[in-house]
Amino acid sequence: MTQTLTGWFDVKVYNERIPKENWKMKGEDDNITFGVTFAAGDPAAVAFATHGKPYADNNGNPRLRVTFKIGQRCRWFDWQALQVSKPSNIYLDGKPFEVVIQYNEVAGDPTNPKSPRGYWVDAIQFREVQQNPFAAMAGASPAPPMPQQPTPQQQKQRQQQMQQSLDPRELQQMYQQQPQQQQPQPTGNIGFPPPHEDLFAPRGMSAPMPPMYNDNDNLPY
Repeated sequence: MTQTLTGWFDVKVYNERIPKENWKMKGEDDNITFGVTFAAGDPAAVAFATHGKPYADNNGNPRLRVTFKIGQRCRWFDWQALQVSKPSNIYLDGKPFEVVIQYNEVAGDPTNPKSPRGYWVDAIQFREVQQNPFAAMAGASPAPPMPQQPTPQQQKQRQQQMQQSLDPRELQQMYQQQPQQQQPQPTGNIGFPPPHEDLFAPRGMSAPMPPMYNDNDNLPY
């Protein structure tokens, strides 16, 4: 099982004859991939040296491209470790995701170049990376204005009005007749929810985030 990785799903049919933006979308039942790019010297890349593809980006920096292959039998989990249906290819296309992957490494048949090989995903936990953290707030209604505090002069005028409208003895009687409000007693768990066992991946992973795929990188295909 991997640490938290950041990368992109590839859900289109590769065609070197036409620009990438014109590639056709794969069928929902077709195999797709998830690609991650590691910088040179990243300790997390050591585990994928066998099937990863080294290359240099446009600035000449060495990188390692790792592709995880996802088939129909892959199990999908949201970030709360609840199993969900596979998202549509349209939703997965063109945006970065954070994932935790449970995978199997397949060596393949050396005598058959077309035999399955590489990293095949058994289960994947995913969430979309929010590139603009304020996007979710764009359609939110404005907060109501804060009530203005009365000035000392207004407070004095209100006190005078109260004293003129009611006799002090009536005020004391009204106060005594008011029912005393009881403070609600807390019930159940308060604060953070009770700890629970994660069904898929450990929580609170603090692994360093690998660099995200850059569209300007000269990726091998």
